[in-house]
Amino acid sequence: MAANALATLDDPEAVVIPAGITDLRGFRDWAHSDDFPERGRISYLRGEILVDMSPEEIDSHNKVVFEVAYGIGAVAKANDLGEVLGESVLFINSEADVSTEPDLIFCTWETLESGRAAYREYVEGSGRYVEIAGSPDLVVEVISRSSVRKDTKVLFEGYFDAGVREYWLIDARGKEIDFRIHRRGRAKFQRIKPDSEGYVPSPVLGRAFRLIRDRNRIGGWRYDLESR
Repeated sequence: MAANALATLDDPEAVVIPAGITDLRGFRDWAHSDDFPERGRISYLRGEILVDMSPEEIDSHNKVVFEVAYGIGAVAKANDLGEVLGESVLFINSEADVSTEPDLIFCTWETLESGRAAYREYVEGSGRYVEIAGSPDLVVEVISRSSVRKDTKVLFEGYFDAGVREYWLIDARGKEIDFRIHRRGRAKFQRIKPDSEGYVPSPVLGRAFRLIRDRNRIGGWRYDLESR
């Protein structure tokens, strides 16, 4: 990408990308600098920088992320499976040449203990772990109006190349919730079919999940990630 280019998704706003960012290291340096935008979602994949400055929608995005984090976290804690990380944690994988901030990351204890994924400092010796590097077990993305291409194509391929075992993709913008769990196939992620009641098995978590919703007292959506 050319220096000082304007990179956008659906062009909600424009961000000037500093000159000299041609690789993952340059992107990391920018991401941890004072010049990096405080708002928005900015990702790097194989030389392409994707910028999404759209405000996060409360009913179809923020509430979904919160409920899924709560639901996965409850299962992980009850069964001592591993750790859940929320959004704003920078994910890095050098082999896949990707850096992004997923809506949710889950790593099993085995993955963290083996070093397959690891918390990492940006400044060595600082004691401030601000990145997760390697191959997490599970990544969740909730689709918004301006992230369709990024979540369904760019990161769909990027997370697979990064060795992620399971990719949850959720779209709650329509009349029905589109809740999908994908597991690794030979060459790409493969969608796992739901059962007759809408539950989708998660090989990583060892349970089946479905995401439902109803109206709350003020007419907004209330979500529930059910598992069994």
